[in-house]
Amino acid sequence: MPSASIKKEISCSKQNLITMILDIEKYPEFVPWCLDSKIYSKNDKGDKVEIIADLTIGKSFFNETYKSFVTYEKYNDIIYVTNMNGPLKYLENKWIFNQIKENSEIEFHINFELKK
Repeated sequence: MPSASIKKEISCSKQNLITMILDIEKYPEFVPWCLDSKIYSKNDKGDKVEIIADLTIGKSFFNETYKSFVTYEKYNDIIYVTNMNGPLKYLENKWIFNQIKENSEIEFHINFELKK
């Protein structure tokens, strides 16, 4: 199963980054190859936010839509994403956010497997 991780410091507040990542319907404006996005539900449960959304990714002849379940845990500023439907057999990614003075440190981890 392919996996990757990256850690990066960005000159932006942690809360602004979290807000941007949770604003899924704006992904086509800044995420490469994201052609469309749609939020079906967004539930704020106090200590966490749960979102069900579609992303359509495409380039040239490739064009696929997959549905994800996104959970933002407010108390520790972590976003988890798992697939629900689409071309992926398995998807799990995790975003971890830390404030470092006026910058933010982001850790991004992803594991996935395409359907055969």
